Amino acid sequence: MSATKIIISPSSAVGGLESAPSKSYSHRAIICAALANGKSVVSNALFSADTAATIAACTALGARVLAQTRDSITIEGVGGKPVAQRDMVDCNESGSTLRFMIPIAALADKKIIFTGAEGLRKRPVGDLLDALKQLGAECGYVNNDGALPVQVNGTNNGLAGGMARIRGDVSSQFISGLLFALPLAKTDSVVQITTAVESRDYIAVTIDVLKKFGVEIDYSPGFDLFKIRGNQVYSACDYKVEGDYSSAAFPLAAGVLSGKVVVKNLSSDSMQGDKRIVDVIKSMGGNVSFEGNGVVAEKSVLRSCEVDARNIPDLAPIIAVLASQAQGVTRINNVERLKLKESDRLGGTVDLVNGLGGKAWTDGKTLFVEGKTKLRGGAPKTLNDHRLVMSSAVVGLICETSVELNEPGAVFKSYPHFFEDFKKLGASVREE
Repeated sequence: MSATKIIISPSSAVGGLESAPSKSYSHRAIICAALANGKSVVSNALFSADTAATIAACTALGARVLAQTRDSITIEGVGGKPVAQRDMVDCNESGSTLRFMIPIAALADKKIIFTGAEGLRKRPVGDLLDALKQLGAECGYVNNDGALPVQVNGTNNGLAGGMARIRGDVSSQFISGLLFALPLAKTDSVVQITTAVESRDYIAVTIDVLKKFGVEIDYSPGFDLFKIRGNQVYSACDYKVEGDYSSAAFPLAAGVLSGKVVVKNLSSDSMQGDKRIVDVIKSMGGNVSFEGNGVVAEKSVLRSCEVDARNIPDLAPIIAVLASQAQGVTRINNVERLKLKESDRLGGTVDLVNGLGGKAWTDGKTLFVEGKTKLRGGAPKTLNDHRLVMSSAVVGLICETSVELNEPGAVFKSYPHFFEDFKKLGASVREE
């Protein structure tokens, strides 16, 4: 879909969908395949703007794409020895690509510069660079201004390993990035987390994928200490990516607000933190349940609740949309990090709800949404943020008039077929 504007008119979402593949698992499986010794096939992979950035970064470090179909990719890995094919890697808007690949670049044979689009340049990586320096890497901001580009001076000596201390409350992606690289370090390593760990489920996903590729990580129950044996070998394998709860949250919310939706290929045993969307909907009185290999969500009368967003920050915008239709004031706690996403997603969520006639506000730590309010429609500011665009589309089903989306292409970051799937559910979607 290449429309420059999309209009969502009041309508109902009814029907079934196959879930989009998990972006989180796709990133990680592609990187592990790129580091492996031999040929791996990653099937049911998500091909989006973000994962395209990761594929490009992996090829820049020597991995070869042998074949790619609509939903699978075959990769010849570098056998644990990245070799720079280019001196610059453009991560576009993908924070995962940037933060996962910087530590891997420290294993390469020469200098590599990382850059990205405007939104990514503002996202922090300073704590990750400091940790890498503790482990023997040479790296830093090119302009010494705390913003991209970043330079990593890879040498044939690779990462030394050793001890690193790093904050855990800025981004779990820093920790995942270290966990990808340190198994290939010359000696054993210890990573000590010095604060509370945010989004710890994403670290669990990283460890799970690493295990499938033969890499072992020892960690404490609280995820505050990691012991990584050096000189490990990534083993090639065939890996199937599971369905994505982060993306499924939007059609499930559409079902709760306006009809009945079944999203298939969602594992009830998934390690994805965003599986909690099911628990959140239940806590709001929503009719949602696991059935077979998927999740069913039906139109429900909602009530307010209290949600901790510390480990599920990506769900905050769609939870806010649901909260606008729940009786009472919903509190979404621990939302500080939303300011550091692709946009100021915290301010963007407040503006989204208020711009359509709802009531939302924040003190910087908690997002408050008062319902139940009639939403009038309009043209919300979505800040070119995929999650704000998709949240606006969902709420457009129940507004009094149409909702205009002026940045629909943002969905290519994580859920390229979102509007096609929305149409399949019967939503009124018009392109202009």
